[in-house]
Amino acid sequence: MFSSISKYSPKKLLASYLSKSLAEFFCVDPERVETNLLQDARVVLNDIEIKEQQCGGILVSGSVQKIEFSWTWDTVSLISNVNLTIQGVVIHVNFVKDDESNVVSTTSSSSLVKEPTANDDDETKEAPDWKAKYLQQIIDNLTLMVTDVTIAIHIDETSQIILQGKDMELRTLTTKHSLLQNISLA
Repeated sequence: MFSSISKYSPKKLLASYLSKSLAEFFCVDPERVETNLLQDARVVLNDIEIKEQQCGGILVSGSVQKIEFSWTWDTVSLISNVNLTIQGVVIHVNFVKDDESNVVSTTSSSSLVKEPTANDDDETKEAPDWKAKYLQQIIDNLTLMVTDVTIAIHIDETSQIILQGKDMELRTLTTKHSLLQNISLA
């Protein structure tokens, strides 16, 4: 057991975990993940493929050049200045005919949505969840920056609509438990 784990460094373990965690929506090569949690406090995913997803007669696919998640370690709040930067997004939206609709199947519910269970009430009565505390700190300090987005809507083989976006920024206001409320478009 330990011989199989010993060949992985903490960076490789994290890269493998991220790749598996994002596998439902993205193809992430663990070799293309850069991490340095102590010095830079950042995780970078390079050259990510968006997996084809179909909903009804719409097929969506694409790629992302780079996703960078970075933060600053802080002695008071532990985590501050959280940035999620997404660069070079290309999304293709295709309309498929009914006879092509069985090419790609999708699930009706996303793995991002947790279905409530009877045990959920019991869990909330126990000790506070430390993961929820850190996640709230991340959200309270988050700045989302999206640069160079292209969305191509393919009407048919010859017609398409191209939408482009550059330098979009969403920031969390400094109020406690606030949502992303400050929107800036350049």
